[in-house]
Amino acid sequence: MATEMVLLCRFVAFVAALACLLRPGAPVELHRKLSGWSDDAGATWYGAATGAGSDGKLDARPDADGRTARVNFGPIFFIPPAWEKKEFLTNPSPGPGPGTCTPFFLFLFCCCIVGGACGYQNAVDQPPFASMIAAGSPSIFLNGKGCGSCYQVKCTGHASCSGSPVTVVLTDECPGGACLDEPVHFDLSGTAFGAMAKPGQADQLRSAGRLRIQYTRVPCSWNGMDIAFKVDAGSNANYLAVLIEYESGDGELRSVELMQRGRGGAAAWTPMQQSWGAVWRYNSGATLQGPFSVRLTSGSGRTVVASDVIPAGWTPGATYRSVVNFSN
Repeated sequence: MATEMVLLCRFVAFVAALACLLRPGAPVELHRKLSGWSDDAGATWYGAATGAGSDGKLDARPDADGRTARVNFGPIFFIPPAWEKKEFLTNPSPGPGPGTCTPFFLFLFCCCIVGGACGYQNAVDQPPFASMIAAGSPSIFLNGKGCGSCYQVKCTGHASCSGSPVTVVLTDECPGGACLDEPVHFDLSGTAFGAMAKPGQADQLRSAGRLRIQYTRVPCSWNGMDIAFKVDAGSNANYLAVLIEYESGDGELRSVELMQRGRGGAAAWTPMQQSWGAVWRYNSGATLQGPFSVRLTSGSGRTVVASDVIPAGWTPGATYRSVVNFSN
């Protein structure tokens, strides 16, 4: 099995690199903002009627032990500084622009990730997510740009449907199967699917497994929580990657910029690149000089600055909480 996974990883890495060459700099178009309710969507739940299965994992196909997991593939974007100095890169600018394709695909990791393709991991089972989550079809996942966006969903076509809306957060991608059968699809957690039911009828609704639903995009509200930055475990003195959580309002990010405050008068805003899901990265090619401020621009163009949010003595794997957020 391990050999098969290695071969599969190598194949996916080859396909990713080939796609980059054939279609460089392809822009990502943000999903249209909704006004009112839309009924062109479906929802699924693949776990047990009782809700047992995979609230935090969403892909409820069990393994030999009866547990569930999801295999995610993602590139690790790291460029050794020496390579940049030797000009091995075709585009050494801070980020690839239209019509360019910098060969960042040096490695590919394959692993089981609880929490799905956005990178939220175990946080999805705990408040404020509280398992009210969904994996979205490609039309709303948007290659990770849709991570953290919020929707209200409701159903009326089943006897156990309450018809009342519940709010879910997009934390994963649902890339195939039923997710491609309709323009928009939500692969809901058992908690979220059951929440659409009348009181006491959650199990009956979950037993349906698949429903037509109505949905609308709504602002995210995190009950007073401010934006948090979790430093990726692979970060080092020259490379910083952060998982960004709990953005109110749009929930999605158009751009992220980093300022190395430790550089004093030379400090300036530098674009970060979306690595995968809700993880953004910056490869400096030189030793990073904290503390770091982070400027976030939402999908609607609003901006907020988390000043000195990551200290000079930052640690890989640590989470740093800001005191700012977008207004709803």
